[in-house]
Amino acid sequence: VEKGSKDPKTEKVGKVTIDQVRAIATEKLPDLNCSSIESAIRIIAGTAANMGIDIDPPVLEPKKKAVL
Repeated sequence: VEKGSKDPKTEKVGKVTIDQVRAIATEKLPDLNCSSIESAIRIIAGTAANMGIDIDPPVLEPKKKAVL
């Protein structure tokens, strides 16, 4: 993907598998501010979501709105 989505919630620009995310996280682990591969996967998944890239199966759970 050359460029991320202008509106990542509605416009998706690509799709990656969890195995691809794990490979990216393993390679970037020394550069990230975490010590476990699970944390690195969540960081990479968050970055992908903010760029408009879907992950199959989903890693991050959608935020739930609190009822006050």
